[in-house]
Amino acid sequence: MIKYIVRRLIALIPVLLGVTLIVFTLLYFTPGDPALVMLGDEATPEAIAQIHEELGWNDPFWVRYFHYVVDLLHGDLGQSYTNGRPVFELLIERLPKTITLALISTAIAVTLGIILGIIAAIKQNSIFDNLCMLLALVGISMPHFWQGLLLMLLFGVKLGWLPISGWGEVGNVILPSLTIGLGSMAIIARMTRSSMLEVINQDYINFAKAKGQKSSRIITGHELRNALIPIITTIAIQFGNMLGGSVITETIFAIPGVGKLMVDSIRSANYPVVQGGVLLIACIYCVNNLLVDVIYAFVDPRVKTNLSNAR
Repeated sequence: MIKYIVRRLIALIPVLLGVTLIVFTLLYFTPGDPALVMLGDEATPEAIAQIHEELGWNDPFWVRYFHYVVDLLHGDLGQSYTNGRPVFELLIERLPKTITLALISTAIAVTLGIILGIIAAIKQNSIFDNLCMLLALVGISMPHFWQGLLLMLLFGVKLGWLPISGWGEVGNVILPSLTIGLGSMAIIARMTRSSMLEVINQDYINFAKAKGQKSSRIITGHELRNALIPIITTIAIQFGNMLGGSVITETIFAIPGVGKLMVDSIRSANYPVVQGGVLLIACIYCVNNLLVDVIYAFVDPRVKTNLSNAR
């Protein structure tokens, strides 16, 4: 298992290098001059030329990318163009808020999604099943920004129950977590229902019923456990999507997280912060996928056997 994890970590290196190359290329060819943002619209050509020379913007593309990768290997993500602070400090300062939002959203999505999916599978083709799948379809189809605005209008403006912006109190996290979590909940519910239906009529399930085991024991110990692999995969993918979806949600609810920092940096052409934010999210996403592979081994012994053979 240890050797497998080490190999997976080594395999992440070309993936992250590819991410840096793509992001660096896109920002390199993006129209606009960050020097104008740094110096203002009334900046003289001489001042702009001086900024270009100091920051190495006159160098060819591959030279600039090479220096960027070398700095990354030394743990340097660059400095913000707007305030001169190290990008790493800015990201670490904002990261706990984004991770907290993603974890709470995941907890909501997993809890409600699995419960609804199990009930829908047990009551297949019933009114409850059709209602759950209809709600899941609506949740999947509704964009985050639209869902967030509706929640703000209902619970924040009309009812006045919850705050619609800011961070620091318990109430501040409810609406943005629901905004991100409800869409993922719908996907998890559909996957849980589908996976449960694949195992619910297997011979070992019928044998457990014939032995007189309790329904709750059969559902949790046999049906759900054997259906967990695709569900865990879906949860892992949705967690990554929640990190990406937080960019929009944090902007709507004015949450000072990594997502809002990246949006503000795009608006101000603060490219080092954008590059660092994308790389950070990519790292979390890759590590998340690795953790899921390890969890597989504890859920399904067959996976553990395959990993042991892979060593």
